Amino acid sequence: MKKALIFASCILRKKRGVHGFQNTKPLIWARLNDWEAGRICALVNDVCEDSAEEGWGMGHREFEVNSAARRYNSMVLDGKIRSAVRTITDRDPGGLLAPDDIDSKSGDTVIDVLRGKHPDAAIPFDFHFDEYPEPHPGEGLMERSLILL
Repeated sequence: MKKALIFASCILRKKRGVHGFQNTKPLIWARLNDWEAGRICALVNDVCEDSAEEGWGMGHREFEVNSAARRYNSMVLDGKIRSAVRTITDRDPGGLLAPDDIDSKSGDTVIDVLRGKHPDAAIPFDFHFDEYPEPHPGEGLMERSLILL
């Protein structure tokens, strides 16, 4: 079951510098051949290494000048001067936080804050449940409904 959950991630993961159908097709075939040959651990390690090099998909932290300049120009031409300036000066960063980012309120890492807010699951005791009388054998829903009428 676990293999089925990681199949798509291992096979379809984008690789930096690989663009276009002609370059992507051999990569996918090589990954499929590795999967069929049982080299699943190698595939997972490859995906993890690629993700670590690319920043685990947290590309919002990189400030790309060309993209920001185009966005700024477009917003100014649309008359959204205030929004354009706020975007460029990064006054409203928002977005997702990575697990190792520092929480601004507590100073702890985000993962530690989340673990503190969501404790481990616990099995409730019997006294937490309401008690109901046992149904009589042979007495179904229809018979109970007729008795109530």
